[in-house]
Amino acid sequence: MSTVALALQLFLATMTHPGHVSMAEAEYVDGKLEVALQVNWQDLDVALRQRKLNLEQWLTESFVLRDSSGKVADLSLLGSEAEIFNTWIYFEINVEKPLSNYTLENSLFLQLPHGRQVNTVQLKTGKTLRTLHFTRSHPRSQL
Repeated sequence: MSTVALALQLFLATMTHPGHVSMAEAEYVDGKLEVALQVNWQDLDVALRQRKLNLEQWLTESFVLRDSSGKVADLSLLGSEAEIFNTWIYFEINVEKPLSNYTLENSLFLQLPHGRQVNTVQLKTGKTLRTLHFTRSHPRSQL
């Protein structure tokens, strides 16, 4: 594919849908944060091509759980499935300390040029459900 064609494809992919959001459902179970992440497949394609990363590398850099000392928790990709407009990505993160000792950085797609990305995480811990929002100006949240 020519450079011009690739550039046009990347541009169109970022401009062809009005909403720029990701939605994650995360549940803390037995020392693991289990995550089901829904993203627009066009945004995912653009992000992976731009950064020249595979899916697990991209997640490891973009959905980061750090403890209070700055240590990054290990992420394991479990799989993914494509739908018509979205892709579901399943992964888990090993949590060695109480979840309240961690900060989550969710910078998925925040580097894309449209600048309107909003990432939402529904976090369930026991019977508690919290909604966290991440944007370019607020990419981190204390858990």
